[in-house]
Amino acid sequence: LILYKSLFLKIYMLPGPIIYYECPHCQSIFDRLSGGAGVIRIKVYSDGKQNMSGPFKIPALTKCNNCDNFIWTSELREIGNSDNLELTSLQEENKQWFESLETEDYIEAIEKKVFGNPAEELFLRTRLWWKFNDRVRKEDESLFKNEPEQQIWKSNLEIILKLLDLSDLNQKIMAAEIHRCLGNFSMCHVLMESIESSSLDPLKNQFFQKCDDKDTKVYQLNSKFNM
Repeated sequence: LILYKSLFLKIYMLPGPIIYYECPHCQSIFDRLSGGAGVIRIKVYSDGKQNMSGPFKIPALTKCNNCDNFIWTSELREIGNSDNLELTSLQEENKQWFESLETEDYIEAIEKKVFGNPAEELFLRTRLWWKFNDRVRKEDESLFKNEPEQQIWKSNLEIILKLLDLSDLNQKIMAAEIHRCLGNFSMCHVLMESIESSSLDPLKNQFFQKCDDKDTKVYQLNSKFNM
């Protein structure tokens, strides 16, 4: 997990051909542009999510619209590009883009255990947590739509805590944030206090203030913080 990074990043790329990938389950075609240009502006949140405006990035996990299977995009096979491969009319008709998953999709993926190891499970569960928090980030939805969702949210966070390695700085910060979201303010304070790096004092102080305020909501990190 790469979290709590710098807030702004400039990327310049030349546009390239459209790259074609094949679904391993039904052989339908995914495509994407191989280039683009622009400035990525990053908003970093207390849960570690980075909201970026800029060229579209392929999600690590997607779902095929034709066969309804989840696919780790790193496992897709590149079959060519628009410079060297002409698609059939049927391939063109069924061609699809890489769709980002919604809250319900991540819940389904976790229930179906599409992960193959603890790292992939942590990835999926973190993304599910972020999807719930997106409702708060949008400022137009409540965190839960109903009681079952709240139970899923809480259970998911409790399992994430068991998967985290506190010897990893980013994962320790994530654990502190999860404890804060669950209302365990004293544990959040203890974990953040155990971080000895003085360069992270601005981040620690933000967490301490949220704990003092008994605030459990995700929030955007102060732009002065740059790890």
